[in-house]
Amino acid sequence: MLQNIDLAWILIPFIIGAIIYPRIVKHRTGDPLRDKLKDMQIMLIMFGVLMAVLLFSLPMTPSLSTFGYPETVEEIATPEKVLKLLQRYNKAIVRTTEVLHWLLFISIFWFVGSMWQLMKIMMQQRDKELIKNDDEKVI
Repeated sequence: MLQNIDLAWILIPFIIGAIIYPRIVKHRTGDPLRDKLKDMQIMLIMFGVLMAVLLFSLPMTPSLSTFGYPETVEEIATPEKVLKLLQRYNKAIVRTTEVLHWLLFISIFWFVGSMWQLMKIMMQQRDKELIKNDDEKVI
């Protein structure tokens, strides 16, 4: 469905939207942990949408199934037929590599970045609780 469109033009609007959306929608409650959990929820939804877009961007690769690859010598008898076949397979390999590149990029910088921020807030909350408990023990 999306095989002939450059992936950057497909994914960049989603990435920009996901960056802008949390800044437009105000869901701040004053509790940093709850606010960060809400941000994480939004990021997970956008991550899921981007993964679905990447899924539909993958080419159907007939070389990996029983349909589509040549079974007889006559199907690739001329150099033109071989060239066409190799070009189709090359496009499929290139597109699959692009999808993998974007998947890794989004996973590393978006998902891991969101998790890092959430963990940082959770550690700060836990540190406050530990300090509070230590102060109560001293008194």
